[in-house]
Amino acid sequence: MNIKRFVGISILLGVIGFNVDSFAQDTLIMKTNAEIVGKITEINQTEIKYKKADNINGPVYVANKWEVSKVKYSNGTTDVFNLEKPLSTSQNNPELIKNGGFYFYGDKKLKERQMQATLLSFNNPEITHYVKRARTDKGLQYVGFGAIPLGGLALIVGSTILNYVRKPTDGQVAAAGVLAGLGVVCIGTSIYFKIDRKRSNATAVKLYNKNLR
Repeated sequence: MNIKRFVGISILLGVIGFNVDSFAQDTLIMKTNAEIVGKITEINQTEIKYKKADNINGPVYVANKWEVSKVKYSNGTTDVFNLEKPLSTSQNNPELIKNGGFYFYGDKKLKERQMQATLLSFNNPEITHYVKRARTDKGLQYVGFGAIPLGGLALIVGSTILNYVRKPTDGQVAAAGVLAGLGVVCIGTSIYFKIDRKRSNATAVKLYNKNLR
């Protein structure tokens, strides 16, 4: 046989063999009974990666192993998969629902501090930010308690000035005004932090529930 002809035939057979191997078709049979024809590129513990037969040089697609019933390979062998769909986050962790002064977490009734501890256990940075903010607000909210003695003192001073001092000095009037003003500021501060505390708790709960979906 002519050496050139031999080399040519060998190359031709090699190309044919390469093409046959490249376009050999595997078939994924899904649990829905749908069939996907293509080329399996990888199978790991949770996924099956493949290329579609009509675009063998195209992108790699991914199917969850639990979605696949079996795979028929081009060489005639078959792999059967009997995996169940894993539980999602929403199935493992119930929603948080606020009702009155309590939070219901599945069959558990939680107080505010318990609800916050539950949210912190998920180590979500955004949720953690709002929980810590709510806790800080709660501490600052009690600044308003200072308004009670200040208000009482302002009342006593004002009453004394009006009843026993015919001509109160500017200093006495100013003292009564400062004490009353401080009382108002403390009350206003308490109200602000109480509102922000509720808003921060609500935002943290909303973010948690949103992450379940």
